[in-house]
Amino acid sequence: MTSADYVKLFDRKFGADSWAQWTTAAAVYLFRDAAGQVVYVGKAKNLRRRLQTYRNASRKKRHRKQRAIVRAAHTLEIQPQPSEAAALLRENELIRRHRPLFNVEGTYHFLYPAIAVGTHQQRLLLGITTDAEAWQPLNLRFFGVYRSRVRAIEAFDALAALLTVIGHREPARRLPPSYRPIRGARLHAYRRIGNLAPTLIQFLSGEALPIAQGSPPPSTSPPPLTTLAPLVQALLERRSAREDAQTVEGHLQTLARFERTDIAPLRAALTALTGGPNGPSGDTACTFIPQDARDALFIEYNASADLDAAVVSR
Repeated sequence: MTSADYVKLFDRKFGADSWAQWTTAAAVYLFRDAAGQVVYVGKAKNLRRRLQTYRNASRKKRHRKQRAIVRAAHTLEIQPQPSEAAALLRENELIRRHRPLFNVEGTYHFLYPAIAVGTHQQRLLLGITTDAEAWQPLNLRFFGVYRSRVRAIEAFDALAALLTVIGHREPARRLPPSYRPIRGARLHAYRRIGNLAPTLIQFLSGEALPIAQGSPPPSTSPPPLTTLAPLVQALLERRSAREDAQTVEGHLQTLARFERTDIAPLRAALTALTGGPNGPSGDTACTFIPQDARDALFIEYNASADLDAAVVSR
């Protein structure tokens, strides 16, 4: 289909003059197929500008998805929103409700990862996955989900490397019988590792971090990696770690950054909005949030923080 034919197709389906009716404000839009099923949900800060990208999508690879959506869709529904944040919340709600084909299919690389810790037959289990539900039979403790896939993988790799220095990583055949591979996920088992599972759980749950909105003053902040002291001590007892101190230090710095950029914000948001370990929830629910609730959590948390700041400034 030529570019001209594609534009004619768009105009025939959604109206040649429809662009003039599109708001320039925030909105959510839904493409529906001939049966009325939602095939895609999107949001826009400027709806007119966003939908023009669909109408003018070229044959280049980066526009392939937009052209496929237009070909599959028969109607377009617009839902104006009061703000970009409201549009994001509404988009998230509609995607969870409808599970549209073009929002769900092929989204593996855009899912938020969780890090998991557990034990099995005196072995320490450490994993990373975007599908925590599939690993429920393993009786693991999950932390996350984390918005930055890159930082989560870097932190997982750093922990895995340090545990390999201390103990012995088992072959895949020694993983629990209930383990099932998941695309992009990794699960490692370690023996001769000591009782480091509680240490990793404390670190990933951010138990040593202050519970407050915003960053505490440097003088009151705990030293980084406070809860990993047993892991650091175990490393100091290994000659190989001392001989390759620069690499070990690099891994520890990666974990310190992850604690600051990902663990602390997640703990703060979950604590503020769920009550945290000492609040109404009364349990460890403040360490994990499912995929479909993560964005809404931070939108609500940031909105409440902005409101508090406005009240204080008055």
